[in-house]
Amino acid sequence: MKSNRVETGGRPVDRWRGSVTASLIFLACGCVAAIADGQSNNAPNVVNSRFPISGAPASNQRFQRIRLPRAANTALGFSVVVTIPEFNEAGYLPVDVTLRSPRAFPADRSFVLRLEQQPADVIPATNLVQIDIPIRVAERSQFVNVHHAVPRYTWNRPMTVTLMESGMPIPGCQATLTGPVNGQSQMIREATSRERLVRPLWISSTASAPNNQWIESSPYVIDDLDPDSTRGRLMRLLAMRSRMPQDRWGWTRIDAAMAFADWRIYNRFSYVTLGDATLGTLAKDRVDRITPLSDWVLSGGALVVLDSPSVQETLATLGLGDGRVAERDPPSVDWTPVNAAKSAAQQMLEPSIENWVLLTDGLPPQADAMQTDSQMNPASYGQYTETINPMVPMTGFEEFGGRALPVLDKQGRRIRLPADLRDAVIALQSDIDADRQLFLQSGDTKWFRVGAGELVVIPDKRRPYSAIDLSWPVVQAQLATLDHVPIVRRGVDPLIGDQRYFRWLIPGVSQPPVYAFIGFLSVFVICVGPLSYYWTSKTGRLHLMYAIAPVLALGTTGALLAYGVISDGFDVTARARQITVVDGVSGHATQRDRVTYFAGMQPSDDLKFLASDEVYPYRQGGQRTMHQIAQDSFRNVPTVLIDDEYQHFDSQFLPSRDQRQFVAQRVVRDLGKLSWVRPPGLEIRPVLEVLETVQQQLDPMSDNSSDEGESQPDVQPAEPMPASPPPVLSNGLPWKLQNLVIRGDDNRYWYVPVVKAGEEIELRQLKDSEIGKALGMVFRQQRLSGSYEMVDRSRSSSTYGRTATRYRDLIYDVIQSGVFGRADLTRYQDGALERELQEQLLFQSALQPNQFVGLAPITRSAIALDDVEVVESIHFVMGTLP
Repeated sequence: MKSNRVETGGRPVDRWRGSVTASLIFLACGCVAAIADGQSNNAPNVVNSRFPISGAPASNQRFQRIRLPRAANTALGFSVVVTIPEFNEAGYLPVDVTLRSPRAFPADRSFVLRLEQQPADVIPATNLVQIDIPIRVAERSQFVNVHHAVPRYTWNRPMTVTLMESGMPIPGCQATLTGPVNGQSQMIREATSRERLVRPLWISSTASAPNNQWIESSPYVIDDLDPDSTRGRLMRLLAMRSRMPQDRWGWTRIDAAMAFADWRIYNRFSYVTLGDATLGTLAKDRVDRITPLSDWVLSGGALVVLDSPSVQETLATLGLGDGRVAERDPPSVDWTPVNAAKSAAQQMLEPSIENWVLLTDGLPPQADAMQTDSQMNPASYGQYTETINPMVPMTGFEEFGGRALPVLDKQGRRIRLPADLRDAVIALQSDIDADRQLFLQSGDTKWFRVGAGELVVIPDKRRPYSAIDLSWPVVQAQLATLDHVPIVRRGVDPLIGDQRYFRWLIPGVSQPPVYAFIGFLSVFVICVGPLSYYWTSKTGRLHLMYAIAPVLALGTTGALLAYGVISDGFDVTARARQITVVDGVSGHATQRDRVTYFAGMQPSDDLKFLASDEVYPYRQGGQRTMHQIAQDSFRNVPTVLIDDEYQHFDSQFLPSRDQRQFVAQRVVRDLGKLSWVRPPGLEIRPVLEVLETVQQQLDPMSDNSSDEGESQPDVQPAEPMPASPPPVLSNGLPWKLQNLVIRGDDNRYWYVPVVKAGEEIELRQLKDSEIGKALGMVFRQQRLSGSYEMVDRSRSSSTYGRTATRYRDLIYDVIQSGVFGRADLTRYQDGALERELQEQLLFQSALQPNQFVGLAPITRSAIALDDVEVVESIHFVMGTLP
């Protein structure tokens, strides 16, 4: 095939000159870029690692490697390499630090790698944090590798990396992680528009695998086809014409060798897709990369595995069960991509210029340029003759749709595509129809509910035809929902926050003392009025009234201030809302903590979150626009120190007399599970009652008495069948559970008021009238205050003739954008785990089969400080049974 796209140009000489000019410009730009790259930001010490792109519109993830010291420094005796991906958005970043020395260290040494951002490079500057990563080198060691995921709560990636020892920077050990530095308005547009995208991640086994060039540009999985074969050309055009709308997709691809070692890094993506071969490669060569994938699924993510030969093997490889994982009902099927494929295949039969250029070796010799070109504008193109016309669309054809014009001969008749090509297109249409029928009949794509997330397994169908698999485009359309938009799934906007911050505050602290104010004011009025007048008049000192009134006013004001300070106290108070989702097969779980802290005096200790937690400050927002917040100047930059056990957020995150809110999520492995000691038996009595009812309907006279003279046989009533014993449940979780409600496989509900950790207890069956009451008893305790519904938090303003949107609530903006259809705003505003809880207990008042929900004490991992008074808190525990 000569070209992959429609060329434009005029005469052959012009095209030759244009190609030479374009080549020279390309070379010049390459030289300039190379020189610029070598002169900026210590280029010899910053290495860009990028995987090759095989013509796909998706972006391959870039990584920057920073070498310290910047120049050869023999006195230092060691070198440090820092690898950081080029992510712009807020979230957790993987930082890999490798220290090497040609000689063993003679003694223990401690270094600190400091990551800093400059206020002018990011938005908003008020969210800046300073990250410190300790690096401890033991005596006689030559190699140290430290890997951590570090938080960032700003948009844009420029970052300064400094190696320090004893609190001082080491000379020559500072470099900059490069990145685009745009104006505030441009960064705001980029940040807000990216949040509206469905952002899938494709993990490829190798960067040059045959299928990779198709996966991002097309929803189809392509077999190993020769791209120059007829079938390969057909699939290329099918991929081009039936791709999903690009305004809602943002694919990213990484090589399997660079798969992330921390589940929190995947949270910036909507879902992760990889083939079974890639999964096998990870299990064989990078087994440490399997656990983060399964942890991400447990925490609420979606993982799609393509071409799986065995569902059980896939689950076992991921460590998510042995085939006993319960399947879930898939979302409704969206046939849009399938219809797009059929329409695209039908268009391939048209003898258009584009089809001739892309599917054959060029235009046919009998084509007439003047006749073909005259379909657009005969007056403009009639001057060209057969001999000089290049027989390709002229400049402007692509813009005005000239590629779809049919190719004509001298008599103005359409020239049909070659017969073998038309037969191949017809065979492709038949394959699409056949695969649609296969999809409808088998439904072999498996959807599993694992923890809070979902696993989608598309089996290897081994079809007799190649290069068509409708399961993938259907699944891709099913995953393009609000549930898989990162900021909506997380339920926290780390950039500007929102007014939903006020839904979980500590009541009665850091608030105006209304009743105390009324009491003090009443006493003041009585004292400054009747009492003062009576005393001064009786003693003959009425002139003292001029002094008594202001003194009492000052005293009352001071008393109010003192009361407010003393009533709030000087200790730290916390209010926690914790949700735990347990996977009944593996015993793993995910936890989400939303905790509000109030400190009467700023604590001296740091807030300590687990090193594996994903932590976001929940900022009070909604009153000011993103543009206004971006104008704020930064104050003292707080520090986050990350070691192997904890993330230490310094006390600046919790100032005096202010409520601060944090949302943390973690994955807990081998937490435990609920299991049946004696499962529920058959429901016998209702069945007998149904049989008796049916018998009476069939023989309504069976219970009537016979005539008085007719003798009746002496029939003894049958012994009633004994009822099955109540089921017995074992609590394998580490907490006492209260108000535990369980729905079994047979849709019967069971209840127990209290079950201790490790205890086995009998359950009581709930009547239909008791189910809603039991579920409501769980959910109504410590609900999110009020019924705050998102209102329009964006407005448009015109500046210098341009319209700019001023965002106040990014989550609202994503939901209201219309990209993902109409949605109930109140169900998506607090994150995926909170929505799951509300769906089951509030909106539906029903659990899924084989699901449970109950209450438990607040865990120690939810509170980031010691000696904290926990008030009005709640811990929901829900999950599945084995």
